[in-house]
Amino acid sequence: MNSNSLDLLLALNGGDPAPVALEIRDVDGPYPLSRVALAWNDCNTTTKLASFMQTSLFFELLAAFLNHEIVPSDFIRDGFINLNTDKMDRHFRRWRSTLSQLSRSAQNQAQELTRTLIGFAQYNSDLFEEVADHLGEDEIFDRISLSVKLLINFLSEISDDSFSLIGPPPSGISNSWLRNVVSRSMHWHKTNLFWLQSDDHHELLQDRLDRMSEANLKNHLYGRSNRFLPFPLGVDQGGRAARLMYNLFVNNGWCPHRALQLCRSYDYLVLNSLVGLIRRPPSVENHAQCLEMRRCCSHNLVLDGLDDYPFAHDSHGAEQQCPFVHVPINQLIDIIDSRSIPLISLSREGDLDIQVVRCTPFMSYTAISHVWSDGMGNPQSNSLPQCQLLRLRRLIAETYNIENDPLYDNSTASSIERNFIAWELRKSHAQSSYRKVDKKRIYFWMDTLCIPTTSSSRSAQRNKALKFMAMKHITPIFASATNTLVLEKQIQSVRFPDPRDVSGDEIAALVLSSKWMLRGWTLEEGSLSAQVVYHIAGKPYEMATTLHHQLPRPANQHSPAERANIICRRKVPLILKRSLLEEKLHMMLATHRKAFYLSKELRVPQFVWAWNSLLERSTTKAEDGPLILANILDYNVAAFKNVPSAARLKLLIQSCDELPLSVLYNTSGERLSIPGHPELGWIPCSIDGDHLNVGGHIRMKDTTNT
Repeated sequence: MNSNSLDLLLALNGGDPAPVALEIRDVDGPYPLSRVALAWNDCNTTTKLASFMQTSLFFELLAAFLNHEIVPSDFIRDGFINLNTDKMDRHFRRWRSTLSQLSRSAQNQAQELTRTLIGFAQYNSDLFEEVADHLGEDEIFDRISLSVKLLINFLSEISDDSFSLIGPPPSGISNSWLRNVVSRSMHWHKTNLFWLQSDDHHELLQDRLDRMSEANLKNHLYGRSNRFLPFPLGVDQGGRAARLMYNLFVNNGWCPHRALQLCRSYDYLVLNSLVGLIRRPPSVENHAQCLEMRRCCSHNLVLDGLDDYPFAHDSHGAEQQCPFVHVPINQLIDIIDSRSIPLISLSREGDLDIQVVRCTPFMSYTAISHVWSDGMGNPQSNSLPQCQLLRLRRLIAETYNIENDPLYDNSTASSIERNFIAWELRKSHAQSSYRKVDKKRIYFWMDTLCIPTTSSSRSAQRNKALKFMAMKHITPIFASATNTLVLEKQIQSVRFPDPRDVSGDEIAALVLSSKWMLRGWTLEEGSLSAQVVYHIAGKPYEMATTLHHQLPRPANQHSPAERANIICRRKVPLILKRSLLEEKLHMMLATHRKAFYLSKELRVPQFVWAWNSLLERSTTKAEDGPLILANILDYNVAAFKNVPSAARLKLLIQSCDELPLSVLYNTSGERLSIPGHPELGWIPCSIDGDHLNVGGHIRMKDTTNT
């Protein structure tokens, strides 16, 4: 992917990578200012409205922002708008240079004027969309409307970044004279542009607000932080641009519910990066119930019988289906009964020689995170096809060899040394530097092989006890693993021309779009792991270093537009890190005293992050949600062993010393109704409803001394 992707971010060029390419609509120059007041009455078709919107809210906005008139033809290539040009870059550099010559008070006035300009454009873009709703559907209008939203978001990003960097101008008589000239020039350009001709622009804005629909007015009242979200809080139906952005995700194969959550969480620029970076083929998954169930259900396994499980065989193995290799079940149960953690051990070469061993603090092992719908589970027994175990052996071994790292550079002696130092630092960060890697055998933990399946030879109570004893160790299993290897069919099937040319935001977008990010148990596994390795395109990509690869720093750029572009690109990896509860990892790696402080300070935010993440993910068994939440919050899930599944969330919530206040006002979900106990009616029955927030807190009353 080309790192210079302003055209992609704005979705304005006519090339194939851009998700929405926009055709110019009758743009020969600035819209006649004398007709501005009459333009609304002239726009009786979506075609005319689209032309007026593109002229007034795109080119006139751009000219007003830059403080000088522009020639639209400078940004047109082959009938399409392209802002990724040298001329455009010079315009933005000139704009920032002009600002840097102003006095501090003039800079403050310019910043306030720019905010007013952007806000005015945002509100007018909503009005254009409302007028278009009365004129009928038009794809061209929708695409122009989206381009306007993207431009407004982009200009806001440039403005915020540039004004935060501009320092006091140099002193001196000549510089004072220059500032005076520049200030007068800026005032002249502002007063001669369509946007701020009238001194009564606040009254004009108020008139626009009076004409707004209830939905758009609610959007305005929610404040500045939400105005670039396609579907802000409290707004169930977005405008034309928002609906187009949502449809772009769905048409690219994303789950409709996942697309809706993204449009409610991130601004237009970030969303356009995700849509543009991923080129997914049409999906064959069934997402028909996802919106109704308010989470992705397409990967839930609904089996008529245990024999219906879709086992997968390694395509690189033998053509004939190979036999299943079983774990020594008696040894597995003995280790679990002794309150220890079992690991699977395989010979590095030759026959598999499968064994079950007890985990010790000095063993290097890999935790496997996978999605059961990919065929690597087994509801019948603790076994896997021989070809899959051979494949696992190969993939795990690759993660322990620096030369298998796709970012490994052996072109020079200095690059080899840098790679080796970075490799050792990563191992030290993962607290595995004191562990020795066995040269003859590999060790790993995988739920399919290490959590005993239900057996008819054991009582139901015994089966449940074994399961909960094994599950209570999931937190230390993933937290203590040398690394966690993520295996997901979709991202494994991707192919790159050169693995070293892949940027961190592209890898992050791949993972964010995968079904691994939609499952409940993988949230826990990813968030608990100190070192996550994604197997992508046949290579092990270690998350901590990969997400920064080929991503330049804004500080190294002087172009305001390129800085905004880089800032937006760097947000995509941050989204992935936050989705995996990065703060929890910081707490795990901190010293004991710091970890205790962080644990207390992050308890409520951690509850909110985990709850909201589970709202977007699904589990085949609904009763697994409280177990996942308990593990993430570091509670002992063995306490749930004898608790009915319907009462597990109640027990977990009552065990929390502090909770977010928003849990009381989450009215979308069902509440407990226990005869004789109305005081418990505030507790949710399930992890459902609206997103929580970390605003206010509530503390459980201590009744031990009463």
